[in-house]
Amino acid sequence: MRVLHPSAYPNAKNAFPLATRKDKAGLEPGIARLVADGEAVLKVFEPAFKFLADKCNVSAVPVMNPHKRAWQAATSVGPLKKSDRIEEKSLNDYKDEKYPFAAVCDVVRATMAFNDPGGMLGALEKLVAWDGQNVFGSAAVKYRIAKAKELYSLNLQSLYGDVKLSLLFYLEGVPDGHVCELQLNTVPLIAAKGSEMGHLAYEVERTLENKWNDEHPKVALPSLVKIEEHQARLRANASDPDVPKYGGQSAGMKGATIDDYLDLYRPLVDIMQKCNAPARQAFDGHPASSRLIERVRALAKAVDARWEERFVNFGMWGQLDQTA
Repeated sequence: MRVLHPSAYPNAKNAFPLATRKDKAGLEPGIARLVADGEAVLKVFEPAFKFLADKCNVSAVPVMNPHKRAWQAATSVGPLKKSDRIEEKSLNDYKDEKYPFAAVCDVVRATMAFNDPGGMLGALEKLVAWDGQNVFGSAAVKYRIAKAKELYSLNLQSLYGDVKLSLLFYLEGVPDGHVCELQLNTVPLIAAKGSEMGHLAYEVERTLENKWNDEHPKVALPSLVKIEEHQARLRANASDPDVPKYGGQSAGMKGATIDDYLDLYRPLVDIMQKCNAPARQAFDGHPASSRLIERVRALAKAVDARWEERFVNFGMWGQLDQTA
């Protein structure tokens, strides 16, 4: 189930401006409002995050920031997502939504780093226990967990994984609240992703996904194994109706073939596997990793049901202090 910012649901106290056109012109007013809300929430989120991080025994180990080419704490609050990136993500990933920009729930985002999955599991239990509680010393600032997901069990080709929580923060001046992203992961996987090799793979993957989405907006980019399967089927039957079309009119891919996609994809997967393999093996080999995955799955079901009941069905959260 997709989570949208509360101002996109019925009965919002301060509804988003409607994006009547699914293009840049239709998105701009909504994106401006989303960014303004994010700026207001960030002022509260930063001290709240510091409080949570101190209580969750996060790691203080530094990692390389690939954008700044400088070392920084693996546990940190990221910069506010910029309007152009929100627009890009809206048009590529959420164009079929009534409010495409409202599905971008990481305008305010942060990462907690841990030495191992055991530390992550302990922190997760604390974050769940504090859901809806007055833990920041101010009755006006609370959060609710709106969504939870983990990528480890998906067996991604890149071998990467993490836990992402969507936290709905309430505060004065943002009457519907604002959804922020909190990522939990181990230091080795964060370091691998931020390494020079990992960042290169990320940029190539993003470019490949954007090119694919330009031509196939409702179909996810197939895995390397699936593309190779398509290639074999096309060689047997060039007009196989069950194989999606490759190539198209997007920049750099006009007239592209399935082989062109494979030429981009194969080196990318090789790079990402080499980069992430040691950190992922350490994660999988830890005795708490399976318990962490099971806990996130259970939490995901619970918060999805709660969100659907209170927002999707009724368009309101109800009393914030009702933690059920």
